[in-house]
Amino acid sequence: MKRMIFIIAAFLSAGLVQISFKMVSAGEMNLFLCLLYGTAFLFAAICALKNKSIPNRKEILIGISLGASAMIQAYFWIKALQGLEGTVVYSTIGVGVILFVSIVSALFFKEKLSARGLLGICFGIAAIIMLVT
Repeated sequence: MKRMIFIIAAFLSAGLVQISFKMVSAGEMNLFLCLLYGTAFLFAAICALKNKSIPNRKEILIGISLGASAMIQAYFWIKALQGLEGTVVYSTIGVGVILFVSIVSALFFKEKLSARGLLGICFGIAAIIMLVT
C-alpha cells in the first residue's frame, strides 16, 4: 500500500507539471523554468544538509547533467505547446518516451521484445503519425 502512495504522488506531480507547462506556454517561460529548477535545487540541497549527506563530485556532476537535460526537455515541451495543440503534444511525447525506452532497452540492455511488444511499438509509431498529420 505504501508503494501505491508513491505511484499516486508521482502521477499527480507529473500531471501538475504538465498542466503548468500548458499554462506557462502563453506566458513567461524563462522565469518559470528558472523558478521550477531553482526550487528543485534548493529542495535537494536542504534535504542533503538535513540528512548530513554531502554529495561527492560524481554525484554533483550527475545531478547537474540530469537537471540540465530535464530543463532542456521542459523548454522544448513548452515550445511545442506554443505551436501545437496540447492533445497532440502530450500524446506524442507520452508515446515517444515509451518507444524510445523500449528501443534503447532492446539495443543497449539486450532486453527481448515479444511479438506483442513489437506490435505495440508499431501501433505507437502509427499513433504518432496519425496525431501529427
